[in-house]
Amino acid sequence: MRRVHASENYPMNRQNIISKLVIAALCAFGSTVSGQITEDFSPGHGNVPGGLFTGKAEGGWNTGWLVKRPNTSVAVDRDVIDSFPLAAGTGNYLQVSGVPASYGIWGIARQFAQYPNREYKWVRRDRPYTINFLFRVDDLGGWSRGDSVTIGEANSSAELMGTGVMSAFLLSAHHSPSGAVLPGHWALYDGTRDGKLSVDRFVDTGMRLRVGITYAFSIRINPLNLSWQVTINDGEQVYTSDWLGFRAGGLGTGMLAFLRSTNSAGDFTSFSIDNLVIDSGI
Repeated sequence: MRRVHASENYPMNRQNIISKLVIAALCAFGSTVSGQITEDFSPGHGNVPGGLFTGKAEGGWNTGWLVKRPNTSVAVDRDVIDSFPLAAGTGNYLQVSGVPASYGIWGIARQFAQYPNREYKWVRRDRPYTINFLFRVDDLGGWSRGDSVTIGEANSSAELMGTGVMSAFLLSAHHSPSGAVLPGHWALYDGTRDGKLSVDRFVDTGMRLRVGITYAFSIRINPLNLSWQVTINDGEQVYTSDWLGFRAGGLGTGMLAFLRSTNSAGDFTSFSIDNLVIDSGI
């Protein structure tokens, strides 16, 4: 049964609530231990505020940030800035923005490594692990029928939203109804572990995607039985899902993607990401 409840700390400032969650997660997991991959866009990671950020294949990441574009061109900016932190005290964050020349899916993706040669230096994917991050939509632009915001794990940055047969978890918010999910609500895909996608398998969280609101996501992945579960906190409510099925029949290659689907050209969108922690507790 899904659980949505008001935060026990309400009516504290939403930023402070989210900040407490971030601090608790980092204290629990640490920031440099083996079995953990992190990205907080801090100066120590070689980032400069205001500069174009691509990231590097280091610290457990297999790649830097890859840009996913539709068939026609779209300028995708990736800037590390600190003007409006996602939570109190979190500092630098990655802001992604773009204006596509036509309809299609665009965004960014980054691949995290599996453990190399069973040395267990980074995240093991033969045991449960978690993916934590902060996410905020800063501008939805022309939010119209057919548009969506999607976060998921897929085989590649191209294989998500309709073609992602290797997607493990998939969560999204759609402008229009998707099966029984109300317009604009965060929806979770309860897969049948065979690569198929059906709108009837989306689960409504009851939480609406709102511009300017920071969402703290904690996604638990169990590769042993191809299941996943998520907790979402927007500073006012907390939602925890049931355990859901993978869309895929097995693991992909750990490509974490943040995508925007637009139904027309010229739809400017901007979203921000911070405090990524992928951890298997090694």
